[in-house]
Amino acid sequence: MVDAFSTAVDEKAAELESAAEADSGRLQEELENFEFMLDDSISFVEEGPVRPFIDVWFRNALEGIAVGAFGLIVRTDDGGQSWYSPAASLSNAEARHYNAIDASGNTVFIVGESGHIQRSVDGGHTWGTVESPYEGSYFDVVIQGSRVLLLGLRGNAFISDDNGDSWSTVDTSTTANLSKGVVLDDGRFVVSQYAPQLLLSNETSTGFSALPRFVEGAISSFLIAPQGSIITVGTRGVMAHGDQNLSFEVR
Repeated sequence: MVDAFSTAVDEKAAELESAAEADSGRLQEELENFEFMLDDSISFVEEGPVRPFIDVWFRNALEGIAVGAFGLIVRTDDGGQSWYSPAASLSNAEARHYNAIDASGNTVFIVGESGHIQRSVDGGHTWGTVESPYEGSYFDVVIQGSRVLLLGLRGNAFISDDNGDSWSTVDTSTTANLSKGVVLDDGRFVVSQYAPQLLLSNETSTGFSALPRFVEGAISSFLIAPQGSIITVGTRGVMAHGDQNLSFEVR
């Protein structure tokens, strides 16, 4: 990230030096943002590895992106043998946390702190900021084609059917933080919350209902195994749940 922002500062300073007066104010602000992120990245190095990665996504065996706290993002194109940071190509001057990443085809979404949403339509090479329907933090994003589900604080969830250009509120019937989502083959979503129950969406994804009680504590994340059993992790550790009379088939 130091390398990425050092290059960005040099390039922006050169652009500012030869810019027309009408563009100088905007370019000066962009330069200051890059300088701030460079200073922050240098302090990151001085602190040592104390800022966590929070999520990771791989397109295939070679191409992957990991995201984390305070705008931490790194990418590999060789299966993790080497890494570089595309941080300077994402608009995040406040160094907000990146909490989750997901993709479908060439569309990649990163979501995080304070309603921050980044979208790429070319596999993560270039990025743009998406207007958020919510100012609170998001903990997961689930994508299926042009459908995008956002999961956030205090039961707040939003869905888009046009790749994030517009959003509709989802009735989750909970005030717990939503932690993880999985889309089923039939298009419905299963969502975990920091509570003992999972949630299942209706066919239109406009509302959720609670599934039978799974654990005593909160669920941080989960997966649905090929045979339909569910594995949860959370405040009660790792737990396997066998036949729940649920005929789930994951994508």
